[in-house]
Amino acid sequence: MINLVIALASGLLSGLLLGVWLSAVEAIIPALVVAVAAYFVISRRTARRIEGILLAAQKDLMAGRIEKAVQTIESARRFAPWQFFVDKAINSQLGTIHFLREDFNKAMPLLEKGDPRHWVSRAMLAVCYFKKKDYAKMDQEFESAARFSAKQGLLYSLWAWCHWKNDENDRALKILARGDQALEGKDERIKQNLLNLQNGKKMKMKGYAEQWYQFHLEKIPQPRPQFRHR
Repeated sequence: MINLVIALASGLLSGLLLGVWLSAVEAIIPALVVAVAAYFVISRRTARRIEGILLAAQKDLMAGRIEKAVQTIESARRFAPWQFFVDKAINSQLGTIHFLREDFNKAMPLLEKGDPRHWVSRAMLAVCYFKKKDYAKMDQEFESAARFSAKQGLLYSLWAWCHWKNDENDRALKILARGDQALEGKDERIKQNLLNLQNGKKMKMKGYAEQWYQFHLEKIPQPRPQFRHR
């Protein structure tokens, strides 16, 4: 990427200049320091510019200007040649937006090309595969998400729920047990669902609130209408 090339060129140039007074071996370490420092400064400047774009897009999203937010995020792609992972991060952001809007056909190709370190977007992709009954790819995506985000309780609960819904209780129990171990027993919702399945009861996910409902696997419960007695 361009930022890396500029940083390496800076290091090389400084090494050549230092070579006037120092031996080639002595000039290596200062040249490396210059290259690393240059990469940090340039990358940070690029990151700040991208953050500004994403902040503007967030304001559009909060105001309900979805299409404008999408266009704003897309505009950040101009920085993809400069910095590693920018394209993948943008794909994850846009895929998440389309998923939240339940436009799964637009979401899937973007999520597939997204950042594997972003567990929410990978979990959303896994849910897309679940809806298509492609359980092998579903497990693959959940596994990938767990590799990068092993301490996310909802991730294991969501994964287990998909298998439980597919009448695979034993598989769901193993995933919940794995999550319970990864979180050292600190997620009470995982522990409760373990007990529920062990006792032949249903999994209950409402304890995760909006975090759970964003995956569109259950509808948000509507408050019951209140009737006044005359």
